[in-house]
Parts: sequence; structure tokens; C-alpha cells
Amino acid sequence: DDSLKNDKKYILSCINEMNNNVKMMKLKKYDKEDNKILNSKTLYLKHLLFGLQDDIDVVLKSIEVNGYNLKDASERLRDDKSVVLKAIEYNGYNLKYASERLRKDEEMVLKAIKNNNIAIKFLSNSLKDDRFLLKAIKTNAKCLKHINKFIKATYGKINDFTLSVSEYGNDKDFI
Repeated sequence: DDSLKNDKKYILSCINEMNNNVKMMKLKKYDKEDNKILNSKTLYLKHLLFGLQDDIDVVLKSIEVNGYNLKDASERLRDDKSVVLKAIEYNGYNLKYASERLRKDEEMVLKAIKNNNIAIKFLSNSLKDDRFLLKAIKTNAKCLKHINKFIKATYGKINDFTLSVSEYGNDKDFI
């Protein structure tokens, strides 16, 4: 029934049901068939959000089931710090779906990097400087493998980056 697509109460009840099913599946040892079901349930959320991508209650609830649902949220909600933080808590990779404004936010980006080192790939160009990259590495050293290309392109080699950032070594605010 198409009338249910925009029925917020119905959509929230569906999301709650999916959330319960996902939690139950995570509690038990599930096999490949269960994994297919789990994936189909989270993919189905994309269709449930039709028409409600800008409803903060629906989007936050859907992120509880699958943080990657941020990608289907409206632009306005992908620029909402509370919504994006919830998705980043699920997986830092979700920084990819955040607005440019939030990908410039040092606190937001560092939280994403702490959760998943791959998030370093999605930060705004305005943060790609020595000082921030060192903070990122201190937050999650594994992100270094993702920024090697940037360092090599900017400095020619890793040693030049090390020399360039050595000036921060005695900066008490930085350390």
C-alpha cells in the first residue's frame, strides 16, 4: 500500500521490528544465509525511508539499525551534527556521507578516524595540513597507510613530512 510510505508511525514500527531482528541475529551465531537476510533487511530500510529522508526521528532510528543509512538521509540531515555523530559512532566510514561543513570539523573527523582509520580519506581538503594529519595519526595510527599518498604528493617522501611536522614536537597544546 503506497499510502504507508509516508506514514511515520508505520515506518518507525517497521524500523523497530528490523532493529529487534538485527539484535537477535547478532546474539546468535549466524550463518551465510542469515547474513543474506540481515543484509536484505538493511537494504530494505533504504526503501522505507522513501519520502522520510528529512525526518530526523526516522533517520536516527534507521541509523540505529544500520549506520550506513546516513547515505540515504536528506542533505539537511547529513549536515546535522547529532545525526552524523550517531552514524560515525556506528562506523567512522560514514564521514563519507557527511556534509562538507562537517568534514571540515576537526572534532567530527577525529571521532570518525578513531572509529575507523579509513575515514581519513573523507576529510575536507582544508584539514590536509601537517598539524591535523599528525593529530589524525595520534588518534589512530592505522590511518597513516591511507595518507601516505597525500604525504608523498605534498612532500615527495615521508622523511620530508617528518621534518616538516617536527616543529610541533614541543607544542603543549598539540601533544
